[in-house]
Amino acid sequence: MSEGSERMKFVKENMKQILLIIVFTALLIFALVNFEVLLALLGGLYRILSPFLAGFCVAFIMNELLKALEKLWDRLGAHGKRRRSEAFRRKAKRPVCLALSVILVLGMISAMFLIIIPEIKSTITLISDSMPEYVQETEAWIARVSDFLRAHGIDVPKYDIDIAKIADRITKSLSNMGASLFNMTVNATTSIVSSIYDVLLSFVFAIYLLVQKEKLISQGQRILYAILPDKHYERLTGILRLSNHTFSSFVSGQLTEAVILGVLCFIGMLLFRMPYAAAASILVGFTALIPLLGSFIGTGIGAFLILFVDPPKALGFILFIIVLQQLEGNLIYPKVVGKSVGLPGIWVLVSVTVGGDAFGVMGMLVGVPICSVAYTLAREFIRHRVERKQQRAREGDNKKLDKQKG
Repeated sequence: MSEGSERMKFVKENMKQILLIIVFTALLIFALVNFEVLLALLGGLYRILSPFLAGFCVAFIMNELLKALEKLWDRLGAHGKRRRSEAFRRKAKRPVCLALSVILVLGMISAMFLIIIPEIKSTITLISDSMPEYVQETEAWIARVSDFLRAHGIDVPKYDIDIAKIADRITKSLSNMGASLFNMTVNATTSIVSSIYDVLLSFVFAIYLLVQKEKLISQGQRILYAILPDKHYERLTGILRLSNHTFSSFVSGQLTEAVILGVLCFIGMLLFRMPYAAAASILVGFTALIPLLGSFIGTGIGAFLILFVDPPKALGFILFIIVLQQLEGNLIYPKVVGKSVGLPGIWVLVSVTVGGDAFGVMGMLVGVPICSVAYTLAREFIRHRVERKQQRAREGDNKKLDKQKG
């Protein structure tokens, strides 16, 4: 009788957990049986929500620039001599700073395309025009090497290499590459224009979020507080604060680091009189937004641009970027980003690789902060579990001592 009552008491106390396990198991079985249908539904839902998700990402990134401009606005206003315009400054702060943020972002994107694409096209044209000269120099070099080897008793077999034919093929390939680059730009522009509704919707949604961000955050907190128990509310808001801090630190740090790296690259290239200083610096700075691997992508493209104009300086450019990377990794990154992300180097590499394989460039960008949040939560969970076990062990030791004394 006592065993039956104990079982009933156990079932009543754990009924909620048992029901949750049953519901979760049923949903999991349903998802596995109807996996293709569920995947199609999720794909359709993603297509519907993609403009809003994109707008949220744009708003989150622009929010860092907006906060910096608002701090600057407050500093400039604090040094003002007239206090009568205080109310006007408070009302005008958000619209003016938001307008400046939009102008700066659109200006940087436009400048990047207006500088880089013409430089790449001019490089391809230069290579095509200089190909006959390259052919003559290559033939003369091969002849000199062959004569030198034969003069020292080394028999060099003669190969019938039609360098002119090879050069002609390279020239045609480069011309096609230039046409493909132009067509790619036209197609990209056409694609953007064709999806102008989604782009405008994302942009308008991002601006609305930035204008009403304090009100929306307050409403979200009230909703969570109303529907969740206090314990779960505190836990969820703690995770959200951690995620916001991690993502904000990462985004602001990466943007600042990219600007510093691009400016230093531009100054260094001007000092060493390297060609394509503006285009290569923008590429290096822009690709530096991708952790670890990004700057190498920009370095490769920049070296390609310089190679056909001045090959020794292309090698010098690579060495210069390597030195700049060491400076950035040891001095700039720790100061700008610091330990706010709190992720060991091996996990940064894993997050960038996995995120890139799963979601492309966007996955490489957001993989690090997502992994950082998960890493911090797991570390706190393990620390809490260890502390509980240690506390229980101490309590057990104290009980043993009490028994021995008794």
